[in-house]
Amino acid sequence: MKYAVISDIHGNLPALNSVIDDAKRNFIDEYIFVGDYYCDLAYPNEVVNTIKNIKGAHVIRGNKEKYLDGLLKSDQTEWVYDQFAPLYWNYRELDDDNLQYLIGLPEDKKIKTPNDNHKMHLFHASSFLFKSTNMGLLSSSQYAEKMIQGNFSHEEYLCYVQKILSSDDKIVEILDGLDTDIVIFGHSHIQWHAEIDKKGIINPGSCGLPLDYDKRAAYTILELNENAINILERRVPYNISDTICYTMKSELYTNAKTWCDIIFDQLNLAKDEINFFLRHVETTAKKKNDYSIPYSNTVWNEAANRWKSN
Repeated sequence: MKYAVISDIHGNLPALNSVIDDAKRNFIDEYIFVGDYYCDLAYPNEVVNTIKNIKGAHVIRGNKEKYLDGLLKSDQTEWVYDQFAPLYWNYRELDDDNLQYLIGLPEDKKIKTPNDNHKMHLFHASSFLFKSTNMGLLSSSQYAEKMIQGNFSHEEYLCYVQKILSSDDKIVEILDGLDTDIVIFGHSHIQWHAEIDKKGIINPGSCGLPLDYDKRAAYTILELNENAINILERRVPYNISDTICYTMKSELYTNAKTWCDIIFDQLNLAKDEINFFLRHVETTAKKKNDYSIPYSNTVWNEAANRWKSN
């Protein structure tokens, strides 16, 4: 069996289409999607429809899909925070069928191969299973800070990941207790894989918004033979300008220009900017002695203006 493992599309239809085309050329049998299908770019319905039309795909929710539960139960007259403008727009833009589809997705899923030789556990973020561990060192902001300290290759990063995971006794203990031999998750937008005590761990990176200094769409091919696990990381070029131009012409850009402009920077640089911007917003709030959460629009917009000027 050959699986295409895809995560973190974030509304980027051109990237998703390029990944699916590449997967077809590699004779994929089934698809695995591990969350965050909408929000940051202007193709929410198109992305969901594409996923829904793949027969037999294994699909779980991400943190973006989980936000829809809260929005569904909330009073829209209270949707006044500029911080959440992308979420508001996407919720209203999603067709009812697609909204219900995303809300109804499971948080995790276990899969057995047809011959029962392998079992997989799918979830979106490492914190679902690996709470209070060194997994936090593998975040996109940590990746950027590490890259600022000194450039490193992907191969060097894979060695770093292996060292981080294998030296964490809690991670090893958690893996030992699993009845699966493969765990798959995304969320960090950093592509990597590792093997700990004969158990495979896969993060396919981000299809729609990679943050590991390679702006090509990321996904991973998992090939399972009777007694072997083969992992092939793939990077696929696509037309980033098409994604940006389409989003700039949408009401998403009108409603959430600051957010979208930072997302465009991330598309072009493949580097975490959002987390550093959010730290900047937090600093701005503290200077104004405004500790309201969500951030007030005054704090948000002042931080955005300073960010742009810098």
